[in-house]
Order: sequence, then structure tokens, then C-alpha cells
Amino acid sequence: SRSTAFPRDLLNLFERQFHASTSLMIYSQQETGRPNKNSLRYNYIIRNLDPEQIRPYFNEWYQYDCFNQIRQKKLGPVFSLTQLLGEDARRENLYCRYLRSIGLAYQACIFLRNGKEHLGTISLFRTEKEGDFSSRELELYEAVEPFITQRYLQMVENNVFMSLPTHFNEYFSDLDIGVALLDNNGRILKANRSFSEYTSYIYEHGTIEEDIVTRGTADIPADYVDGQKLLNYFGSKVFHRPERIRIECMLYKFKLHTQAVYSQSRNSINAVEYLYLVFLVRQEKISSSEMLDALKCLTPREMTLLGHLAAGLSNAQIADRMSISPFTVKTHLQNIYAKCNVSSRNDLLAKLK
Repeated sequence: SRSTAFPRDLLNLFERQFHASTSLMIYSQQETGRPNKNSLRYNYIIRNLDPEQIRPYFNEWYQYDCFNQIRQKKLGPVFSLTQLLGEDARRENLYCRYLRSIGLAYQACIFLRNGKEHLGTISLFRTEKEGDFSSRELELYEAVEPFITQRYLQMVENNVFMSLPTHFNEYFSDLDIGVALLDNNGRILKANRSFSEYTSYIYEHGTIEEDIVTRGTADIPADYVDGQKLLNYFGSKVFHRPERIRIECMLYKFKLHTQAVYSQSRNSINAVEYLYLVFLVRQEKISSSEMLDALKCLTPREMTLLGHLAAGLSNAQIADRMSISPFTVKTHLQNIYAKCNVSSRNDLLAKLK
């Protein structure tokens, strides 16, 4: 199941059975193994609150949340605001004023812990009209906490076992389609051989500016560097408008397709991070066997120059790109014309099309 399914179902259960107006779960999520201080990163799910209402909480009020001060301490698994502050102090507390500004008056928290590790927090809220959480309800929360924690840990293990990073090679290694797994920041986590080969070809024969695309490639595996540069070059289009990306370079044209692993959008505050699968499809551009045979006779330097030519660069631009003189560009072009049996740039480009 998707990693968000259990937290959402859990919040729905609390709202229905324990009469909470709204609920929030801040929970841990990691790629491998159980939560630890190095792999832990927190996500959150909110129900029945407008994202704009809760956004200030994460931008400012999170630091004032009374429960943040106790969640790592060896205290019980369940607390309410009234228990922590007392009724009089609750009314004057700065954080409680913030809650009242979004229509909430009471809060109870359930801390999910695995030994000393804090796995997540379930926050339940009620309005002034609904009244405070009773001691009986808090006792029930404390009774069910071990079962919730156990189920949560099972979910973590299942997600790790079934995760795409774990099984990526098994799924995609032998495909002729290029496939890459990206995190929400567009960084390549995994890529198959076809993706690396295609992106290297595009990078060699295309017109990608080096200074634009090298960010974020310093510590990436060598096989993924050209792919990361390509994705950096197209930026947000890779995620949001992949259907508009058509890459044409010598011999081949390529298309990009992107599929989010989880269907939930990150446009709202109650979203969780998810991964992307990016597919790079190659289509043959040239069908003339005579032309293909001719191109096979070109030197690597001539192939690079031809790629720039097909991309529409002028002789001066090609000379600058390849760090050679315009005269050398003309010499290379004459050799290419002779090998491809054409007499001009236009004839060559016509054959390539």
C-alpha cells in the first residue's frame, strides 16, 4: 500500500470514533531500515483543515508548540494541553492563542515511540463547543498507542521491502526505455543503463549549456551525471510538463514522460513527499541506410560537430563551443559533406531530416 494510506486511515478512525474536529499526524519516513537519527525525515498529514490555516503552524508556531518540548523526554505517550498547562494558563498561552485563531481550543497528542526513538505524533483537536478531552479518552489513547506503533513499524518495513529504490534494478534494468527514479528535488536516486546511455548521447550531441546544468552533480554516481545534467536543463518541465519536451539531436529524437509514484499533490500543506519515475523514450530519426552507413564513417569529432550543426548552431557558435577556429570548422564540414555525398549544409540537414 502507499505510505500515506495507513496514516490517513488512522486519522479517519480517530475523527470518527473519538469525535475530533480535525487531526494532524507528523510521522517519520525513510528509504531503508527502521527510523534512526541519520535516516529520519518527518512528513505530515492533516485532515479537515484548510492548508492556509495550518501553514503558519509550520512556518512559525511549530516552535511554540508545547508538545515539542516533551516528545523526546521519557514521559507518557499521551498528553493534553490542559494537562500540561492547566486551564488558566492554557487560555493565556501564546500557542493556545494561535489555535483559537483557527477555531480550535483543545489539543491532545499521542506520541509513537520505538524504545527511545520518536517515530511520530498524532495531534487531535477540538473546538470550544466540543469541549476538552476527558481523562477516560486519554486513557483509551494510551491503551491503543502500542498497537498503533506496532502497525506503524510494520508499515515501515513493508514500504522498505516493496520500495522502488530496493527493487528498481529488478523492474527496469533490461528495458530499452530509459528509466530514472527521482526524489522531489529532481535528484536521480536510481537509473537503468538505457537512461544513462540515452542521456550521454543527448549530452554529447545536443546543445546543453554546461554552466546551467552542473549544479547538484558533485556527489552523484558517475553513470548518472549526464542524466542529472539533462534533467537540470529542463527543470520543472520534467515534473509538470514532460509532454512538451521533445529532444532532437543527430540520428535520434527523444521524448520524456513522468509518473509520480504517489498520486498525492504537493501543492497543499498536507502533502507528503513522493518519488517520480521519469521515462526517456528514443525514436529513430533517420531511416536511410545509405546515410546511416555514411555517418558511421565520421570521426567522433565530426559527429560532435554534426550534432551542433543539426541543432542550428552557426559556424562561429560551433567554433566557440568546440574551442576550435572557424577555419577548422569549415574543414570538418567539407570532410563531412564528402563522406555523406552532399555539397552544402542545407543538403546535409535535409538528409538528416
